Amino acid sequence: MAEIYREIGSLKELKNQLKRNNINDFHSVKELNSFISEYPNEINKIELEQKRNLDNEIIENNKKLAEETENYTKKLAERNEYLKLEKINLENEYNQLKNKPFRLFSFFRDVYRKKIIERKLLILKNNFQTELEKPYIDLKNSLSQLKQEIDYLNSNYEGVLKARTKELSSILDKKKKVIEGLYPVIAGAVGEQKALTELKKLGNEYSIINDVAVKFKNPIFNQKNNDYIYSIQIDHIVISKAGIFIIETKNWSKKSIENLDLFSPVNQLKRSNYALFKVIHHAIDREHLELNNHHWGAKKIPLKNILLMVGEKPKGEFEFVKLLSLNELLRHINYFHPVLDDYDVKEITNFLLKIING
Repeated sequence: MAEIYREIGSLKELKNQLKRNNINDFHSVKELNSFISEYPNEINKIELEQKRNLDNEIIENNKKLAEETENYTKKLAERNEYLKLEKINLENEYNQLKNKPFRLFSFFRDVYRKKIIERKLLILKNNFQTELEKPYIDLKNSLSQLKQEIDYLNSNYEGVLKARTKELSSILDKKKKVIEGLYPVIAGAVGEQKALTELKKLGNEYSIINDVAVKFKNPIFNQKNNDYIYSIQIDHIVISKAGIFIIETKNWSKKSIENLDLFSPVNQLKRSNYALFKVIHHAIDREHLELNNHHWGAKKIPLKNILLMVGEKPKGEFEFVKLLSLNELLRHINYFHPVLDDYDVKEITNFLLKIING
């Protein structure tokens, strides 16, 4: 299999776009497409799941209410018995103090104690229920709140269900809109992945560099077109003994092909070819890139342009650019005779990897 370098550009861009939109639960284009096709079913699943969750919540709350009410009632019964016993004990103590013979030494203490007992008995008489519930007021409030929640869920069942469904559905809807807005990038990723899958079938004497982006500190001037080239972007470069193949991959529909507003991929390839030719031969002249010389002289490095149409393929031919479909790609690359050797392929590959930005 050919040596592969770098991730395909549109797939990297797709991941970055998803990350910027806080979408991190998709790991392939296939998963994205499955999400879009399954979107209506996912909405139905959310509605059914939220209904099931709401029903279970009401059941669990009722169960909790029953258990806590039983616990509360039990505690009140126990405290009721305790307070009754305390009342009897206080009354007995009060009567004993009342009938106690006068002693100066304990008189004031007994008077103070009787007042305390009178106050406690008065509380038990006039505010028995409050005194009964006093230690468990938090539990009582909790039961009241829980009952209110149950009543609210029952009386506003449809509204609660709709609100919860809408909240989760809106998250899915946002994902759907983001993904649909990325269809051009997705189509590009699909096309480039198909191209790479095909290119991987080449032998191990080939090198493939994906997402070649080069920015030039000093722009390259193309005198023929009166054009300054500041940067180039190439989907795939294949380095072989037959030379360098510059591949621009398009997964376009017929409508996109006929769209006059889209930049010409043919012109894009020509610009990239010219810039790459100038960079490589400048590097050879400066001995930044050294190839094995033929005994007849310096070798020529052929640079060939391929416009690979994964989707629709327009009719016609273009000067200096070969228009191919996916099933024509390898046959075209293998057609050319070798003019370089394994050392040259490795040196050119390493040189290109060094000048790629990012």
